[in-house]
Amino acid sequence: PGEDAIAVGYKLQFNDEGEGTEKDERLSKRLIKRTKAMGVNQACRKLDANKRVYGMGIAVPCFEAKSEQEKKRIDAMMENPFNWDAIKKGNLKYIGMKVVDPYWLCPEFDDVSGFDPISKDFYEPTWWQVGNMNRRIHKSWCIKVVNTIVSDLLKPTYYYGGVPLPQMLMKRLYSADKVADEAQMLAMSKRLLVVDANIQKLVANPKEAAKIMDALKFARDNWGVFFKNPNTNVQQVDTYITEFNQLIMTQYQLVASIAQIPAPKLLKVMPTGFSDVSELVWKDYAQQICSIQEDEYVPLLEMHYGLLLRLEYGVDREHEVVFNPVDVPTLME
Repeated sequence: PGEDAIAVGYKLQFNDEGEGTEKDERLSKRLIKRTKAMGVNQACRKLDANKRVYGMGIAVPCFEAKSEQEKKRIDAMMENPFNWDAIKKGNLKYIGMKVVDPYWLCPEFDDVSGFDPISKDFYEPTWWQVGNMNRRIHKSWCIKVVNTIVSDLLKPTYYYGGVPLPQMLMKRLYSADKVADEAQMLAMSKRLLVVDANIQKLVANPKEAAKIMDALKFARDNWGVFFKNPNTNVQQVDTYITEFNQLIMTQYQLVASIAQIPAPKLLKVMPTGFSDVSELVWKDYAQQICSIQEDEYVPLLEMHYGLLLRLEYGVDREHEVVFNPVDVPTLME
């Protein structure tokens, strides 16, 4: 879904009284081209991917420091709450957005977020300490997205994020793979041979019985010949596997429902039928893509363009990121 959400593209609009429509359009195209070169679109994809893999995705802006003194100044700035007034052309070099895996971040709290349950920021880390360096970033500099919502009691378990998709899928996907593996075993062993025998003699001499069974299995397969005594009754019982494919697909459809991806798209199979229910699934997927755009990508892109406009162009423009319509065709189309 994260790939599909960014693939439709977007437009950068200026809502203030700028230099005119034509100049604003040229500026918008330059900024979008510059954004692609800086790898910000890839950062959007990774933000959504980390949200699913780790249960949480965090993106932060990156600045280039040419000296140790400048690095300390940037660290001190990002340790304090985000302030547009402190960002001016010439005092920083903005180089793009970075998505950091949660394992390299350690949460830190102030007195309110750590001890006041009625605060709206309770159990939301105030700072994120980066790696083993004496450096921390204030939460206002971070774009944080969460896969699921968990209770306060479980937040420390999930790095103050949400439940990752692998954990949600693990049991169901394991079951689906076991069913798929069973199909191969069933195809090779669907013919059961039942032969009359003296059970007491077989039990009395298990070694001899094992030799007879091995000889029978060696001689008989789907292309082999089976020999029997004239008075021996032999029956072959076949297991019907005509509907086993439907059982396999049903298991993987449950996986697709947890992943919130339509089964035909996830499994790369042709959908069966053109019912209204199938079209409803695709419409629901389109709504999910729009949700990713609005809740994850727009905050990241608007912070990015705000920094880019201030630090490279020295202007403060009221801008808005508007994604193109999500064109998810119906099955009939």
